[in-house]
Amino acid sequence: MGIESTGLAKKNYEQLWMDPADYQKNLSQATFFLDIRGIAVSIYNLPLCVLDPVLGRFYRQSISDWKNLFIDACQTCSATHACAGFFKSHSTKWQSRNIHPLSADDLKHMQGAPYETA
Repeated sequence: MGIESTGLAKKNYEQLWMDPADYQKNLSQATFFLDIRGIAVSIYNLPLCVLDPVLGRFYRQSISDWKNLFIDACQTCSATHACAGFFKSHSTKWQSRNIHPLSADDLKHMQGAPYETA
């Protein structure tokens, strides 16, 4: 699950922040470990573009529309209809280096499309 950068999270940035780009391998391993054992797995609160494409079927558009924000990098993205985007509390300090617009072709390579909404 991604993190909302408000309240105590904001106060404890140094202890909490890890770029999602840096934990995709661990997230994939943990997700498939649980999935093959029949445990339901969902990935919440991350922009779709930072997710390893093999995890697409576990992704959920989970940020409520009244809290949802798409930054400038998202304006040409083909996935905004299926992406959680960012919390309105977002700042670049909490932004992954892997944020980028996805093409329609990128979406075809995501496993598990179409995406569900939470």
